[in-house]
Amino acid sequence: MASTQTKVAVITGSAQGIGRAIALRLAADGFSIALNDLESHRSKLEAVAEEIKKTTGRDTVISIGDVSKETDVQALVDAAVNSLGGVDVMVANAGICPAIPFIDSKLIVRLLAVLVLIALKCSDCGRI
Repeated sequence: MASTQTKVAVITGSAQGIGRAIALRLAADGFSIALNDLESHRSKLEAVAEEIKKTTGRDTVISIGDVSKETDVQALVDAAVNSLGGVDVMVANAGICPAIPFIDSKLIVRLLAVLVLIALKCSDCGRI
């Protein structure tokens, strides 16, 4: 017997570009969507949430946060679980691409936190 429960997808970096496209596609495929990006992209996230609701009728939740911070990742997962009922798919899409020389050790740590460690942090939150 097929499940009638809606699946939930969490997408980091979903305010624009590839993340936005993934969110729209998964919503069109029937998923409820947990959207995430930085505070500076709040209005874009709200626009994505409105577009999803208008075009698909699917539920969304917005979680503002920096995925290089474990507490923000936990808050994102908690928002998805509490507002949408769980997490079935996790898309670690967030990324940064600074246009400066690659010699700053603080920048290297930030790049690793956003581009590599996010997958580990997301998979560890709530053992999803």
